[in-house]
Amino acid sequence: MSLSIKVKKLFEALSFEVRYWFGENWKKLLVVSLSFVALSLVAITQGIGYQARADVTSSKLMVRDHPCLGYFVTGNLTCNFNPFLYPVTHIFGYETNLTFAGVSDPYDSRGNSVKDSMEISVAFREFPKNVPYYLAISLAVAFGSSKLIKRFRHASKRSS
Repeated sequence: MSLSIKVKKLFEALSFEVRYWFGENWKKLLVVSLSFVALSLVAITQGIGYQARADVTSSKLMVRDHPCLGYFVTGNLTCNFNPFLYPVTHIFGYETNLTFAGVSDPYDSRGNSVKDSMEISVAFREFPKNVPYYLAISLAVAFGSSKLIKRFRHASKRSS
């Protein structure tokens, strides 16, 4: 038997195993996916996953007497993270303090556009560090709920 035929048969067997595994576990994968998405959305929601406050210290016109180019905005940002939703961040220091600088949207002399983007970006910087935790929680929910459902079905059959 040639090497290409062996590789082809191995690939066919592997693809059959993968299809069988997905067929058996699609409900668990759906629960893992949904719980992961839900945890992720909660984590990046300000007020639940994190508290951020940006204070503008200065705002200057980019070009003298022409506000449509925007303002150069500088300030300070303080961000606190929820220890349940950002445990890795919490281990290494749950608060972030930094100074920022950026160019605001045209006619935004208060720098709200820069403040908002900085508040969101600090959460997105910490998010990837905590993804393994969200995945572990999602897996625990999926496999724990399947065992709970099996026990419930078994108990209901016994009582019938």
